[in-house]
Amino acid sequence: MSLHTFARLPLPPTSEITQHVLPRIDPSLPSGANPHTAQRRSRTFPRDGVWARVTPLPIAFPYRLPRAAEGEVQQGIEEWLAEWDAWQEGDEEGDGLRARVSSKRNGLVPEIIGFSEACARDALPGLDIGNVVEYTGQRGDGDERLDDAARELVDCVAGKSVLMGNVEGKEYGPWSSRYAGHQFGVWAGQLGDGRATSILETKTADGRRQEIQLKGAGRTPFSRSADGLAVLRSGVREFLGAEAMAALGIPTSRALSLTTLPLHQLQVVREYGPEPSSTLARLAPSFLRIGNFEVLNPPEEARHMQFFMLGMAGGGQGEDSSLQRDWEGLRRMGEWVAGPAALGLGLREGEVWGKKLVMEVALRNARMVAAWQVYGFCHGVINTDNVSVLGITIDYGPYAFMDVYDPFHICNHSDHEGRYDYRKQPTMIMYAMTSLVNSLAEIIGCEEVVMNGKAVGAGWADDADDETLEEWGRVGAGFGKEVERSVMTTFKDEYKRLYLTRFGLRTSQDDDVSDIVDPFLNILAMHELDFHASFRVLSSFRPSLVEDTAALDAFLAQMAECIPKKPTDAKRDDVKRAVKPWLQTYAARIKQERESWTGQDWEVQRCTEMRKVNPRFVLRQWVLEETIKKLEEGEGLERRRVLGHVLKMALNPFETYGGELLGPEEPLDAQTREERRLCGFGAKELLGFQCSCSS
Repeated sequence: MSLHTFARLPLPPTSEITQHVLPRIDPSLPSGANPHTAQRRSRTFPRDGVWARVTPLPIAFPYRLPRAAEGEVQQGIEEWLAEWDAWQEGDEEGDGLRARVSSKRNGLVPEIIGFSEACARDALPGLDIGNVVEYTGQRGDGDERLDDAARELVDCVAGKSVLMGNVEGKEYGPWSSRYAGHQFGVWAGQLGDGRATSILETKTADGRRQEIQLKGAGRTPFSRSADGLAVLRSGVREFLGAEAMAALGIPTSRALSLTTLPLHQLQVVREYGPEPSSTLARLAPSFLRIGNFEVLNPPEEARHMQFFMLGMAGGGQGEDSSLQRDWEGLRRMGEWVAGPAALGLGLREGEVWGKKLVMEVALRNARMVAAWQVYGFCHGVINTDNVSVLGITIDYGPYAFMDVYDPFHICNHSDHEGRYDYRKQPTMIMYAMTSLVNSLAEIIGCEEVVMNGKAVGAGWADDADDETLEEWGRVGAGFGKEVERSVMTTFKDEYKRLYLTRFGLRTSQDDDVSDIVDPFLNILAMHELDFHASFRVLSSFRPSLVEDTAALDAFLAQMAECIPKKPTDAKRDDVKRAVKPWLQTYAARIKQERESWTGQDWEVQRCTEMRKVNPRFVLRQWVLEETIKKLEEGEGLERRRVLGHVLKMALNPFETYGGELLGPEEPLDAQTREERRLCGFGAKELLGFQCSCSS
């Protein structure tokens, strides 16, 4: 396979390039406005348009212009920003993208502190990464300098260099997307990529599409009053979280790299003071979400709301800042999402797509949230603008992997009412799917009532009066009941399938959830057992143990050590008494499928298989907090290696770290002891630790 440097990665065909198909937002700039400030000025937009042009610019905001020396003219904001912005100068260089810089950008000195070779291998197999793995200390002794390919990569993913150019005669460059959404159940109006800038779309040799997006690369038109930046702790959490989820087999966006700027060049001010910055390069086939549909067909109440956005000259929004319906934009967005650039439904030309799109999005998200539940993942902010149309986990904020199994666990410190607690996650995904149904209701209704099996075309709603639109919307909204039934069925099926895998069961019986899964989870909840450690211990259970009193007692003693909160002998005895009868049921169930295993060592085979799906290493809150602190206080190769070591364990969570299978008397070297520590419960005060939305 031939490799390409980052700036030379091949683009998808024009028909799959976002900015060549979906409409650009009309800037609606005041007379005489300059593009250097316009692309970073917060505002609401007319109803048409999906994306806005903006180049990454990771610098402090509010912008601080240097004071003019005595006798000199004070530099204006436009002139100052022009020195930062890398702008395309015509098409004198012909077709293709170029990594462009500017006079001030050349002074930025980004450092890459994290890189996922697994992400590059899986999602960008044609990327020439140079010696970036060696530089980050993940292989070899740690190279002192980046080679040319690695330097180009780092400059692009850090926002220093800007990929711009012409593709088949059309302008191409970074962009941010507009969307709306319901946040904590309340309509929030226009939102958009406030600190995310997409810089490139590419397609692998085997036809897989990837969008590369920078998080924390500076202001966009959707930043409102914020700076568009991200603190280091935020970047570390998403970098490790996304890769850990991928290793568990949970549908997710990926994290390619994490960079930072020296403190003398950029510090991000948050509620606790200045913090180190981060820019995360994350990947997904598309970052479109439910909110991209909601902004094109907002709910009734939204069409009468006026939004005040800081940043416009005079604070103005034009004559009307309320969100309005864009029927043509809704059709184009739906066709795009149904097509090869997103869902790839394989529709024939002119085939109806409304119901099929909604159902595909819903079922993908049902399977995703089932995996969340089975692996104890809590997202924390399941707003409709954080739910992907591809059914992948996106926007890692105050997420957490549960410690003690608690169905009511709230991982988000800002979620005071527990709207997004662990137990409610499937319901909240269904809420997002209902929002999608409502957004596409008129199209679904029109396809069913008027189109007779044909897709809606351009101008499909031009002649429809309010009464007709209302009828179409009512018909389309009725489809929500079918979606809900299908989501529930798919969720239950996937939930059961994944749990049976974790329990080492190869066959499925009607009573498995009620007889095996639920009773075990109830024991975990009642006795405050650690969710992940309990399943890992269960991976060593052999049904023959129930016939050997001494061996069974030894196993029960292991299970009783899964109490992370103030374990006592009395609590341990309670655990043993609760688990023992359940093990009898579990052992009998295992023996019923003896014929599905071959060989006399089938019990050992089962244990080996179970260890491949029940992680030994879990990206717990205490591991994240400790890693963040070390990165904030460290520097150079040392901190790159700290992050690289945790990343390696997160990407290989099922290994027998820390001498897991060795006897307690076996001596351990320093590395093995450290691995054992990282697989432990951590400090008691960090059990169930909650993060806030601040980042």
